[in-house]
Amino acid sequence: PFGATYYCFAHNHEDNEEGESPYFQRYKVGINHHRIPFGAEVEYMPTPNPNKDPAGFENRTRRGIFLGYHEQP
Repeated sequence: PFGATYYCFAHNHEDNEEGESPYFQRYKVGINHHRIPFGAEVEYMPTPNPNKDPAGFENRTRRGIFLGYHEQP
């Protein structure tokens, strides 16, 4: 399900022959995000855990696999 959702999102933000994306044609607003390939290795910042204080020099990011963007329904 993640791959199909990502494909639809990426297709709607990809420029067509006229140089405009379907998203731009509908909302008249350009996109302002980085295009990350599906399945790419990324570093993300997890939600803070109030019960655990990070060590002084501990890395605040974690490695993960990019499975798509979070969108509001």
